[in-house]
Amino acid sequence: MDVDAENLVKDLVTSPVTELNFVRDMYGPWLVLTEELQGELFIDHDRMVYLRPANGLGFGVGRIDVADSSLTGIAFSLQLEAYTYPVTSTMPPCEPIALDVTGFLKRVESASGDYATFSLVATWRKKDGTSGKFNAAKLSPWDPATSAKPWEPNVELQGIFQQVFPQPLVLTSHLARLKAAREASGDTGVAHPHHLSLEPYRVGDIPSIYYIPNYISEEEEQQMLQLVRDTPRELKTQLKKRVVQEWGCMMCEVCNKSFVSDRNIPPWVDAFNDVMLHDGIFTPSTFPNSIRLHEYQPSEGIGAHCDGPIYFPLVSILSLNSPCTMFFYSRREPHAQPMEHYNDTFRFDTGIAVEKPVQCAVLEPRSLLLFRGDAYYYHPHGTSDREVDDLSPEVAGTVINRHLLKDPNVTEVKKGYRVSITTRNLLPRCNHQPSRAEYGMKRAWYVYNQLPVPEPLMTPAPLPPPSTSASSTSSPARSAEEMTMAATTRGMPEDKNTTVAAPMKESSRTSFSELEKKLDALLTQQTTLMREVSEIRRQMAMETTFRNELSTVLNHLSTTVLDIDSRLDSKEDEYEKDDKQ
Repeated sequence: MDVDAENLVKDLVTSPVTELNFVRDMYGPWLVLTEELQGELFIDHDRMVYLRPANGLGFGVGRIDVADSSLTGIAFSLQLEAYTYPVTSTMPPCEPIALDVTGFLKRVESASGDYATFSLVATWRKKDGTSGKFNAAKLSPWDPATSAKPWEPNVELQGIFQQVFPQPLVLTSHLARLKAAREASGDTGVAHPHHLSLEPYRVGDIPSIYYIPNYISEEEEQQMLQLVRDTPRELKTQLKKRVVQEWGCMMCEVCNKSFVSDRNIPPWVDAFNDVMLHDGIFTPSTFPNSIRLHEYQPSEGIGAHCDGPIYFPLVSILSLNSPCTMFFYSRREPHAQPMEHYNDTFRFDTGIAVEKPVQCAVLEPRSLLLFRGDAYYYHPHGTSDREVDDLSPEVAGTVINRHLLKDPNVTEVKKGYRVSITTRNLLPRCNHQPSRAEYGMKRAWYVYNQLPVPEPLMTPAPLPPPSTSASSTSSPARSAEEMTMAATTRGMPEDKNTTVAAPMKESSRTSFSELEKKLDALLTQQTTLMREVSEIRRQMAMETTFRNELSTVLNHLSTTVLDIDSRLDSKEDEYEKDDKQ
């Protein structure tokens, strides 16, 4: 720490907070620095919290609660889940970070000026027992009027979906059906788990593959099949040996180089996503935002492939109407050219598809297949284009889920018309439009925690009462960013015996004030320049590492999205004509 920074830290005085108005004092952006997380922590007026990382990509979501005011201070607790990864990452992490943070709210003031803010002094803990220090300071002053308006879904598009799919999909979570089955059998001694444990469904020798039979009921399956049949042909795309629907993301409107979350999802597809969130299969920071619905005829399939680094490494596949076989192949490093992962999906007579699988899973109707981590990154998976799959070991490898099948001794799989719903989280490759992801994370947080989703989800903040000294700056001796950084990196010092500088003469104060203004202006220009340089470096890294992938895979996806947009426009025109008639 240099001398100037050290003096700045010594100038700060902290004290307990004994009186608090949440909207006035907590609502707004905070700077957070921990061993695990660095960046902006935005605390919303409704106590939801969003992380925007300082370095790299990703998001975080959680909720903060504060105790009642008291003479000894105000305690707080924060539950935060974050998923972050480097811009150049080709192997994003397999799990989000989940932190439980507890501590106290502090008032931080400058002994030699009028600057004041709040800080959070706490300890974070993970489920594995590890812990560390958590420090955050509010970026003051902050004017809520300068905050960007929260993103909201396209109302017209939602209206079109309601017209195309007038019948809602009624689903019961798998977890709830398991509980009902236990109670019906008289087994009430086992506590109802908050989320579904996947361990009973782990199958095979390749790590992290799970097979859940009868994840949905027969009645729910028939509802979903009818909704697929009712989907206008204009919203489907014919590919080689499969028909596909793409839902959930759109191209970033700022950089046009990355996909970002969107709510262009039919309500019935959203309802199924909610069931998986409710059961804990997906989590709030990695919520389902990319859904690919495939329709297969008996002689169709998808060639063996790996999905590549554009998704969070978790895939769920729901099978409807007809069984099929998912083959897994030997471990290998990813293709040097990312586009080859996508090209593999069309190869049935060459490449991976002609190799002998090491194992396979029979996917019965209504089953849910999950794989993540090692199975996701290194082991290609795919289905054949044969009408009948031979399950003999010399052809199919080991059938890893026989013990969970209706017929454990099955020797072949005869395929019919099949629908699969593949769900993932498509990772953004830019930090633009974060409120899109924050909308999805907030909604996912309520569903994941099995709470009613507020309607409307995003609400304007109430007007705060007049500011106190801890949230205003009449004439700060330093820039707000400097003071906030000092408060954060210092760990919010507890020493209240800091010596206050002697008063200066009025002429000296005036000259010093003018100098400070010029320095602040220079610092502002320097900060802006540094941000622009950082953005250029970030864009260059993105361009270098992901040029091939984003010019191929995303190009295909963007074409599909544009097709869907144009088809939705056509449908809207048809409905308008019908209304006029």
